Amino acid sequence: MLKLSTAMLLISSLSLAAIQVWTAPTFTEAGKPGLEGAAGWHYYTVDTIGQVGPFNSLAVDKYGIPHISYFDATNSDLKYATWTGSNWRVETVDSDGYVGTDTSIAVDSQGHPHISYRAINSSTNWNDLKYASWTGSAWRIETLETAYSTAFYTSLAIDKDDHPHISFYEGWSGYRIRCATFNGSGWSIDTVDYVSGTITRTSLALDSLGHPHVAYYDGVPDYTLKHSWWDGTEWRNETLSGTRYVCGYASLALDASDTTHMAYQNLMNNNIRYASHVSGGWNTTTVDSAGDACTFAALALDGAGRAHVAYSETVHHSLRYAEETPGGWNPETVNDTGYVSSHLSIALNANGTPRISYYDESGQDLLYAAKDELGPGQVPMLSFSPPSLDFGDLQQGATGTMIFNVWNSGGGTLNYSLYENVSWIIAVIPASGSSTGNVDAVNVSIDTTGVPVGLHSGSVEITSNGGNGTVVVTVNVTAPPRKVTLRIEPRTLNLKSKGNWITAHLTVEKGSARDINVSTLLLNGVVPPAWWKVIGNDTLLVKFDRAAVQGILAVSDSVDIEVAGYFYDGGSFEAHDVIRVINP
Repeated sequence: MLKLSTAMLLISSLSLAAIQVWTAPTFTEAGKPGLEGAAGWHYYTVDTIGQVGPFNSLAVDKYGIPHISYFDATNSDLKYATWTGSNWRVETVDSDGYVGTDTSIAVDSQGHPHISYRAINSSTNWNDLKYASWTGSAWRIETLETAYSTAFYTSLAIDKDDHPHISFYEGWSGYRIRCATFNGSGWSIDTVDYVSGTITRTSLALDSLGHPHVAYYDGVPDYTLKHSWWDGTEWRNETLSGTRYVCGYASLALDASDTTHMAYQNLMNNNIRYASHVSGGWNTTTVDSAGDACTFAALALDGAGRAHVAYSETVHHSLRYAEETPGGWNPETVNDTGYVSSHLSIALNANGTPRISYYDESGQDLLYAAKDELGPGQVPMLSFSPPSLDFGDLQQGATGTMIFNVWNSGGGTLNYSLYENVSWIIAVIPASGSSTGNVDAVNVSIDTTGVPVGLHSGSVEITSNGGNGTVVVTVNVTAPPRKVTLRIEPRTLNLKSKGNWITAHLTVEKGSARDINVSTLLLNGVVPPAWWKVIGNDTLLVKFDRAAVQGILAVSDSVDIEVAGYFYDGGSFEAHDVIRVINP
């Protein structure tokens, strides 16, 4: 691994050097079947190709799918892995030089991963703060800052607007903690706090207002743990009392009440410690006295605000986990095979059960552990097709039925329910079901009775234990045909006559002649009206230029005359009459 000398004093920074590169993903399938671990844990080998897994970071999306970013030390690349429902899909995100250390991952509301990481600039040998985001079809890569010594221990969080925030340590330019924020149109980078020259890990979380909070430690004077937060106007800093001689790896989380919680390690005795903010200060407890020297302590909070901590154990360098309970902490061993405690990250699924990504230094592999009855291979995943149903043109009062399919593309059993969000979708059959891989046909029926003329859109919503989805349903409602009768005068048309007009009487049955859009009328598809008026309520008197009409007619005892057009509500009509045409 490339190491940068701390003796150099040269410093320069090119902030917000936004270099965008689009990369197409290349996938490989990796991983081994899950193995039973202790206390209900299952653990999995995610990637074994080369020396892979340092600087890993884990996020679990709303469907319970794990996403892991990590460093490929053999090829000096940034890699990403996610569970497909049957296997781990592994891809290289960035291979432009020495890239992919100090990663942090988060998932947005669409389930798309975002990754922050450090890279060595191939032209300057300086450090780059880089950011990769999945667009749905490709990775978008940006360089946010270039400096001699920057982007150490990045930490990434996504706000409610799907905007990323990234904290990181920058050396030489004042030894400072920094925070990069995307506001929807551009990036800004703030200095959070100035610290000593010792490289420190940062941990970032967002409060209910979307304001960032950062945990880190300061080596001067006695390695104390610090907490900084943006109050909407400025950065505020505090030092946690009673946290002397803290290792450089602290982890921060905020609960639903915006209370701050941290996990860290005390270097004096290697105890794993936990701190939660209380009125007037901080309350600290010992999680486990079996911590490894300067371990990665990773913290996550469940929906009830209970703390879950992953860390390593001293003697065997095994992976450990502890959950906060009313009676205290419950430490347990997750995996004690090999040297498996280096570089770890924890996340919880929607049920609050823990998942941990970690690096096995013995085998130089990326591993993953899940605590529940079912491993990742049993995670259901909703799939459906097509994503939309278009009924096309239907007259008012008409009905129709179309079909879409639902199936489980993951493991286990997918349980789903369906409901419509508009009244004209009158039936969705079946309304619920289950799938272990079988494809279920869903019939969607609509009735346009009473639906106004025009284009309408509704949906069938799908909720399941393997994710949610929406099938868009559209229909263009047209007016039913209305009977219009036509009488043409004169009944016998003399082509040598010098009259001015051909008169048409259009009578609307069970309707008003005022509903006819006169500007749309054409006689035999060619001649427009020259004058018109409504007689009574049901009859429209229209005059057409006689010369124009005579120019398109041939002599016959039976000549069909058509007057066609539209009503104002969009409905169309065609009315016919037969007259005699002579040329004496």
